[in-house]
Amino acid sequence: MAGAAALAGLPPDEVGPALRELADAHLVTEHLPGHYALHDLLRVLAAELTALHEAAP
Repeated sequence: MAGAAALAGLPPDEVGPALRELADAHLVTEHLPGHYALHDLLRVLAAELTALHEAAP
């Protein structure tokens, strides 16, 4: 969860509820307790959005 906290700019104790909510919505998967992964399609979308953002003037 520390990685998610760093990406979100939040303290680690605040990202747990958000990650559980994302898991309940099937947007992330908790493979091991406290270890989350994005769904493959969300990973592709995030990469595409990042590329568009970086290419913008």
